[in-house]
Amino acid sequence: VPMGTIVIGSNPEKGTTVTGLSSDGTIRVEITADDPIKDNTMTIKVAFRDSSGGTIKQDANYDIVAMQSDKQVLSELGWYAEEGNGVHVTKTLESDEPVDIKVKLLGFGVGSESQWSGPKGEVLMFNVVPEFGTIAMIILGIAIMSTIVVTAKSKFMLKL
Repeated sequence: VPMGTIVIGSNPEKGTTVTGLSSDGTIRVEITADDPIKDNTMTIKVAFRDSSGGTIKQDANYDIVAMQSDKQVLSELGWYAEEGNGVHVTKTLESDEPVDIKVKLLGFGVGSESQWSGPKGEVLMFNVVPEFGTIAMIILGIAIMSTIVVTAKSKFMLKL
């Protein structure tokens, strides 16, 4: 995956997985988030991995901010993930609109900030767009029914 590429995939459970690379190509940040649903909170899981082998990066220090329709729904600054994974929950969402997530890499390590290694101060932007599975199935059903009806009518007209 080229540097700075954002890959959106389907999560076998529920939600969306979004992946991004640090500008130096050493850190891969994976975000798995529930689809945004009005009047519900949204769970956001963050994992930090070594981009070359995919192993979890320990002792991740980062900020995470999530916005929906220009309103902040999550802000957790100075977060520490000892095992390289973090779980965050937004405020109750006001709509089904996409959620923009910003992760700022502060470095990797324990102790004072001067001892941390890796990318520091880099901001990775992600966008979680709800999947439209139900709507897509309805549209597909209508299209199939329309095709059947049109085909049946045209065969009926040919016989007359």
